[in-house]
Parts: sequence; structure tokens; C-alpha cells
Amino acid sequence: MRFHHQIMSLFAVLGMLCVPMFASQAEAKTSFRRHVWPTFKRYCRSCHSSRKERKKVKGKKVKVKVPPAGGLDLSKRKIAYKSLVNQLSKQTKSEYYLVMPSQPAFSYLLLKLQGNHTKVGGKGKKCPQAKGKRKAKKIARWRFNRIVKWIQGGAKK
Repeated sequence: MRFHHQIMSLFAVLGMLCVPMFASQAEAKTSFRRHVWPTFKRYCRSCHSSRKERKKVKGKKVKVKVPPAGGLDLSKRKIAYKSLVNQLSKQTKSEYYLVMPSQPAFSYLLLKLQGNHTKVGGKGKKCPQAKGKRKAKKIARWRFNRIVKWIQGGAKK
């Protein structure tokens, strides 16, 4: 019985030593697919995807394609990644990229989410915005920090 307790104690100590090692590896591997896309899907996709709306044209109801807000298409994961990473922002005159891998300070996306985009000549309102009568959903701090980590880590797929 005493041997059993010693073995269990040994596993407990080894477990405590290994947890920080695995935790740091997990943090270093922040990916778009697992860590960032769910945030965009929840908070951004409703405005940043093309959709069809019914409008009256010459007295008839017609479906009209409406482009995504700001020209940024986040309708699908692969399209979203290509639309964000290494793409110049269309809302600022300065040379800011939406997401510049390993350079969160020069990533316009973070400025837009913080509401600091106008300080670099950006246009529009802070994202996410209110839609209709509903209040704007605020991105949780941990989600924002995860986006920052993703950019710091090289904005991997």
C-alpha cells in the first residue's frame, strides 16, 4: 500500500512539472482555425459577408446582392483568412495591413476592434457594431487577447 502512495505521489509531481510545458506549447500554437475564426464567426460575420436583400426596384421586389461591410468578406473561414492576412486596409490612407503577421502594432484589425483606428486615419466606427435595434456585442477581453497572440505568433492558419 505504501508503494502505491509513492507511485501516485511521483505521478502527481511529474504531472505538475509537465503541465506548464504543455501549456506554453499550446499558447505558442494559436491558430486561425481553432482560436480566431470562432470569434469572427460569432461577432463579425453578420456584417462582413455578402448577402441578398429584397428591395423594390421599379415597383417589383427583387433580390439584390449587398457587399460585405468595408469590403471585408468573413463569410467562410478560408475566405476570411485570405481577406485578412497581408492585405492592405481599404479604410486608411497609411500603409496599414489588416493583419500583419508577427506585428500586432501595425495590424489595423486590432485598432478597429479597440476603436483606435481613427488615430491612424481610419474611417468608420469601432467593430463590432450594433445591428438594428440590438446593442453591439462587445468582444470579450480573452478573445481579443487570443487574436493578439495569433498575430504575434505569425498569424498561422
